[in-house]
Amino acid sequence: MVRAAGVVLTPDSGWSRVETSSPMRAAQFDAAGAEIVVFTFGPGQGGTVDDNLARWARLVLDGSGAPTMPEIDHFDIGDLHITVATYKGTYLAGTPGAELTPQPGSTLVAAIIEGAPGGSVFPRLVGPSGSVNAQRAAFDAFLRSVAPAP
Repeated sequence: MVRAAGVVLTPDSGWSRVETSSPMRAAQFDAAGAEIVVFTFGPGQGGTVDDNLARWARLVLDGSGAPTMPEIDHFDIGDLHITVATYKGTYLAGTPGAELTPQPGSTLVAAIIEGAPGGSVFPRLVGPSGSVNAQRAAFDAFLRSVAPAP
């Protein structure tokens, strides 16, 4: 079970929990070559949906080196609104502000769960496209498992 900002999500049983490297990471998993991280920043923090969609586009470049345009999906679970964006191309991996490492042939699936009592929650799945594609159904189920924390 992942607890973040007053909600819980149920991870796939095949994912391996990894110790987080930052207090902003509520949970982190390895999933057969892909990485799942759940970020939370606190009430009113983390930016708007549009800000994040634009930021993520700059992290995944197309063949010409331009930001990618995502496929976007929205759904609601109770009072929670979930936006999911899928970007395909060359992922720029690394810490913000540091030198980024280009990883061609990658997919980033990034979500924002709005309406959690402790602020928005930001789950993401990233890695080589084949690994991400293999984990996509499990990640979608993870997102759809979100519920208020007991």
